Amino acid sequence: PHVPARVVRVMPNLASHVGAGMAGVCAGRHASEADLLRAQRIFDAGGKSVPIADEALMDAVTAVSGTGPAYYYFFTEALIEAGKRIGLTPQYANLLARQTALGAARMMLEIGEPPEVLRAKVTSPGGTTAAAMSVLKDTAVFEHVVAAVEAAFRRSRELGR
Repeated sequence: PHVPARVVRVMPNLASHVGAGMAGVCAGRHASEADLLRAQRIFDAGGKSVPIADEALMDAVTAVSGTGPAYYYFFTEALIEAGKRIGLTPQYANLLARQTALGAARMMLEIGEPPEVLRAKVTSPGGTTAAAMSVLKDTAVFEHVVAAVEAAFRRSRELGR
């Protein structure tokens, strides 16, 4: 007799290698709640997971979280390069950028305030952060990041066909 496959689709990210990963977990139509929970427990060992009720949303999970580490690496690369251009040694530029990324991520998770609130807290009117944010806004970096995530989403859909 034919037994339908009990498939659970998972989109993890590479941060699982250091116990800080994020995975979206979606039960296929023949998978049980127990199958879903088992998969979540497995991926929780490498960080955290969330159940995704609608498999169509797995492409969004891929675009935001599966691809997500690359966005942070890219921004960190830019911070390192900027640091070197303004006089820091490569070693210090690297350490400052990486530790700052870790600290910012931990604050978002542990304090729990929205990123825009945390950003506002470090932005003094007329200060250095305000000057930096002005350039990022003037060059539409926010919209470019959104467009990049949307491109990843579209590509994930294409690959899934």
